[in-house]
Amino acid sequence: MLPKIRSAIAEKCCAMTIDMWADTFRQMSYTNLTAHFINKEWEFKGTEKDRYQLASLDIQIGGLKDVIFVSDNGANIIKAALCSYKRPSCSAHNLNIVLSHSFKADTLKAKGAQDIINTLGACKRAVTFNKKSELNQKLKRSVHQHVETRWNSKLMLQSVERQIAEVRLLLDEERLSAKLEGFDEHLAKNLTKFLELFRGATDQLEKEKEPTLHLVLLWQSKRLKYCFDNDGDRHSIRELKSLTEKILAEKYAVNDERKIATFLWPPFRSLRMIPEVEREAVYAEVRQRCERPELYGRRNNSAKFPALSEIARKVLSVPATKASSERNFSKAGIVMERRSRLRPQSANDLLLVNNNAF
Repeated sequence: MLPKIRSAIAEKCCAMTIDMWADTFRQMSYTNLTAHFINKEWEFKGTEKDRYQLASLDIQIGGLKDVIFVSDNGANIIKAALCSYKRPSCSAHNLNIVLSHSFKADTLKAKGAQDIINTLGACKRAVTFNKKSELNQKLKRSVHQHVETRWNSKLMLQSVERQIAEVRLLLDEERLSAKLEGFDEHLAKNLTKFLELFRGATDQLEKEKEPTLHLVLLWQSKRLKYCFDNDGDRHSIRELKSLTEKILAEKYAVNDERKIATFLWPPFRSLRMIPEVEREAVYAEVRQRCERPELYGRRNNSAKFPALSEIARKVLSVPATKASSERNFSKAGIVMERRSRLRPQSANDLLLVNNNAF
């Protein structure tokens, strides 16, 4: 596999996800790189068994100038590690930022959406108490806590909303029904529906066994359409949708590379989800890249349209998110949790074996 990764890098058809993690106990920092590429047989290589560490590739830093790195928006990565490389942002990370901005208490209060603040606050109080008092064990399904940096964790609301009667009963038995003061069940259902759209997008975009970059535009169009369609919604939900739509359109608009990826995926090559002006711009960019007028070619047309085929290999090799690197660090935490004296090389070897086990 290592020769194949080297070949993909040489052919400029390789992308990498990158993440950094610090072990505060041992005062050590780690960087994870995961290679993704489509080989000439049109097989997407981004699964666990195809992850290798950069050190194993024996490639000089200069040889990585054509590799595309997918990362979050952390300053340590943008300014230090990847300042001279092409770096698209992790789409799942961006969605989490969108939700963080949309649910800011000050913004919602200014928009007259105090009922959303009250419902979320009551949910947090109930979940926190249930966790600390071990009442969680009496529920059929566990309630989940909100963690700002964890993707889609605001859907903790769903874990309460689906069993609100049981949660109320437990709190009443403890004479703490005030914990749920301000909780609006109808509003909670609407908020859950809103948040599920983001979780659905994240679940699709963080896949590792197939290309995902072409899905970014599709999910962006679906979210914007949902936010625009607000007839019949109560005032607070309309304001939340309007705010989210504005943030999505202004700060996290889909760039040309993601539009090209959608065009290169045969079922969506018509690009009906974007205006004609943007569609023509995508066509023009692809024509310019392959220096010929043909507009379509992939698995069965690679011989007929070699230039366009190579563009597809390069563009579709880029994952939409850095989820693979996130998963690697989750495994690293498990490996090192009870092994404080484990040498870095030993930790690397254990992860390499784990990721490449059949």
